[in-house]
Amino acid sequence: MSSFLTIWLDYYEEDFHDPPEFPALTKLLKFTGQYVPGSVLDCRAERYLLRFINLHQAEFEGGVATDDWIVLLLN
Repeated sequence: MSSFLTIWLDYYEEDFHDPPEFPALTKLLKFTGQYVPGSVLDCRAERYLLRFINLHQAEFEGGVATDDWIVLLLN
């Protein structure tokens, strides 16, 4: 399952790029954080989220820092 999700994330990243809340990616991160923390998939999903947030930082209200957005999205 982890390999399938990693390939999906790498080859079809647009499926996970849905600002401003990135619901598919945040659900994936909740899953990986619970079942495979620290795995390649978990690290890669977090890296994609950081990249997507940085791309859309100007669209977020109040200029919230990237780390704060990760906490908000994953809770």
